[in-house]
Amino acid sequence: DAFNRVDLRISPSAYLAQAAEANGIGPVQVIPHGVPQTALNRRPEAFVFLGSIAFHKGPDLVAQAWINAKKTDPEIPPLRIVGPTVEPACASEIPSEMREGPIKNSEVPALLSTAHALVLGSRWPENAPLVIQEARAAGCPVIAPQIGGIPELVQPDQDGHMYTPNDVESLTVALLNWRSFHTLPVQPPPTLNQHVDVLESHYLSLIG
Repeated sequence: DAFNRVDLRISPSAYLAQAAEANGIGPVQVIPHGVPQTALNRRPEAFVFLGSIAFHKGPDLVAQAWINAKKTDPEIPPLRIVGPTVEPACASEIPSEMREGPIKNSEVPALLSTAHALVLGSRWPENAPLVIQEARAAGCPVIAPQIGGIPELVQPDQDGHMYTPNDVESLTVALLNWRSFHTLPVQPPPTLNQHVDVLESHYLSLIG
C-alpha cells in the first residue's frame, strides 16, 4: 500500500518495471545503474565468473561449459570462478583448481581488466546485475543468458554474446568464439555522475 502511494518509483531495468506494472504497481521509471569508469589497460588472460557460488547464479553451468569447450579447443583461456561459497553443494560441482575466494569491491576493476570475458550463468531472471555494468566500464566483453533484465545490458556482437539460459551447449558455443572477443566494441555504461544527475533531476521535479 505504501509503495502504491509514492510519487516516483524507480527500477534499473524495464524487465522489473514491467513486472511491477503487471502486478498493479506502477508506473515505474527505468533508470539504468551508473558505475565508476575504469581506465586500466586490458591484458586478457582468462574467462571470469564473478559472483556467489550458488545454484541460481550458475557457476557450475559455466564450469561445465568451459570443460566442454576445452575438449574442442585446447587453447581456450582458463576459467576463474571468483566469489564466496554460499552453497557448498554447488561448489562441489566445480573443479577445485577453478575456484577462488571472494575479492574486495576495490579489486573488481583489476580482475575484469584481465578477463577475455565476464561469464554469467544465471538460471533465474536477474534484474540488472551490477557486475555487467562494471565489466562494460572496464571494456570487458560479457557472455550472459537471455533472461530477466540481462538482455537490456548486453548488446550482442557489441558488448558481448548472449546464450540460451541454463543451456550448457549454448554457452559452450559462445565460449568457443573467444578469439573474436578482442574486436568487440564494448560500450561503456552510464557513469556514476550521470546516474546521480538523472536521479537528482527527478527528485527536484517532485519537490519543485
